[in-house]
Amino acid sequence: MNKQELSRLLNSGENTTIEYKEAKNAMPSSLFETVASFLNKEGGTILLGVSDDGSEGKIYPALRLEDFREDLFEKARRFIRSKRTDHPWLEEDYQGILRLSNFYRKDFSTGEEGYTLAAALMFGKDETIQSILPAYKIEALVRKENLDRWDDRLTLRTNLIESYQLLMDFIRKHLPDKFYLDGDRRLDLRELIFREIVANIIIHREYTNPLSTELIIFKDKIETTNPNKPHLRGPLTLESFSPFPKNPLLRKFFSEMGWADEVGSGIKNVSKYLKYYTSDIAEPLFWEDDVFRTSVPLVIYTFSQKIDYLFELLGVDKNSIDHKLLETIQSFEISSPIAFWEEKNRFLYNLVSSWLKSSTGIAGLKSCDIKPFENPDFFEVPSSPENVPSSPENVPSLHEKSTNLLGKRFMTIMKIFIGTGLPISMEQLMKFMNYKNRKSFNELYMHPLIQNEFIKRTIPGKLKDPNQMYMITKKGRLFLGGFDI
Repeated sequence: MNKQELSRLLNSGENTTIEYKEAKNAMPSSLFETVASFLNKEGGTILLGVSDDGSEGKIYPALRLEDFREDLFEKARRFIRSKRTDHPWLEEDYQGILRLSNFYRKDFSTGEEGYTLAAALMFGKDETIQSILPAYKIEALVRKENLDRWDDRLTLRTNLIESYQLLMDFIRKHLPDKFYLDGDRRLDLRELIFREIVANIIIHREYTNPLSTELIIFKDKIETTNPNKPHLRGPLTLESFSPFPKNPLLRKFFSEMGWADEVGSGIKNVSKYLKYYTSDIAEPLFWEDDVFRTSVPLVIYTFSQKIDYLFELLGVDKNSIDHKLLETIQSFEISSPIAFWEEKNRFLYNLVSSWLKSSTGIAGLKSCDIKPFENPDFFEVPSSPENVPSSPENVPSLHEKSTNLLGKRFMTIMKIFIGTGLPISMEQLMKFMNYKNRKSFNELYMHPLIQNEFIKRTIPGKLKDPNQMYMITKKGRLFLGGFDI
């Protein structure tokens, strides 16, 4: 790599194939995660010794104080004062606030100094922001009745302070409030949950990416998407989540105004309070990739009413299932478009279609000769006299038909998901599957499923621990329930 190529990479900023690592005194701990992420995609370039402070820190030397709105500084003061009356920023002039919040900085490696992108986003006039980021946009939509277009719409190209307020007003307009007593405190669940969602899509988005941020309210869920610089890929859970500030200066300023807590509070608080707002079994989905996706269920659909369909499809004897395991599987969530279908063959058609679509991205899993299909009636076993063959033994069962369609290996995978609904040992799982060859079972199924994070070990650090057990992950449950992963 020559000097010109290096300069090009530095000027282009971070994206899905370029990542900076500061690496002042040692190799950063996140280096190998980035290497693995690049290897799993189209490759990339890692530049060591370069700050990775986030897209917010870019200096714009031509930005002047007159490019900012004075009323936004006063508005920020009011929010800061309401949280802390002795806050040191309250005595500062506008330029002092910008310096103390590190929205004015000097790059000591180049000598360049000035106001940053964060300053423009927080306090800039609309024309200032659009001049710097012409593609920047936040779209809020309601799609409860009109799914092709919208029932209500809000488009924002303005500063982050007013964007946050307007998005929260949009939420309040279209979602019911609900209160919860935490001891003697009366908590507004709508505020607690959705201020985290709104703050996250604002302060953690990748602003150098031209994709818009979206917040969509459906009848049964709220979904948000925003451009992102991923550090991991896939679903984030409380157990595996390691907080990482994407734009630490924006997050800090929101925190000073009382609109954000510590890093990672979004996942913690939404997970904590959603069960009181929606249902005991409600779980939010946080999916990190080049586009960060959040899905908050408002109505829960589970396998409880469809469990017989699922077991018939997979050839599982319901009476042989442990009662506690059966209850657990029944509580697994189903994607709402699939749960909508009451008729068996339509329900199964949509469920299997989702499996086939998602299975194409499972690396290393030889799911065999899956056949495409277009007819929901495939799942309809003949029942009227004129359609039944003369010999009853020639009537194909639903399980036999689905095995022909999906292939034996794929059906085995889905049964593994059922068997690992609760922690289970390898011996117990193989007995449940009626599988004899442990080596083959590991190579064909368990290792790929663990590698793709569909199944997890209960003792991941000790692979040969005699108490080792296996359990389906959230990603596995989403796959089983027909969600887009």
